[in-house]
Amino acid sequence: MIRIGAPRELETNEYKGQPAAFKRDLGAYISRRDITQLFQKGMEAEDIDNKYGIPWQVVYGISDNTRAFWSLANAREVLGYAPEDDSELKFADGVRELLSDRGRVGPL
Repeated sequence: MIRIGAPRELETNEYKGQPAAFKRDLGAYISRRDITQLFQKGMEAEDIDNKYGIPWQVVYGISDNTRAFWSLANAREVLGYAPEDDSELKFADGVRELLSDRGRVGPL
């Protein structure tokens, strides 16, 4: 079972005034390249038995995000998943615009 995070491009203008939502989606983001790899690894895995010997795993579908709040340990260990993207780098302009103090007026 793959629990997919946020499989979409993050449009900065949709998060104006909603920094918490932007942070969450940065943590849950999965790129096209990474989701393709994850599904391919899942289909090609020879053994997905869990610690009880049952052929069942739950993995999270996110990229290798700096702000990740879900663990990729199981996907890495069982499937050999090696995500290549990080939302913090891909959406760096939005991070600077929405999550910095630039343009702040008034006290902190």
